Amino acid sequence: MSKVEIFDFRGRFLFTKKFAEDVPAYNVDVSGVEQAVYVLRIYTSDGKRIRRVIKN
Repeated sequence: MSKVEIFDFRGRFLFTKKFAEDVPAYNVDVSGVEQAVYVLRIYTSDGKRIRRVIKN
């Protein structure tokens, strides 16, 4: 994974987190965002993936 872009449920961009490709595990600190549904756009060497997550 090279980076993650995080959007709120309305599609508004919140922030980007970049990563080194050779790291085996990744963490994104979402403590500063409220409880809601978010969309993660995940960029990897294989392409782009979209995932929805719920923060409780």
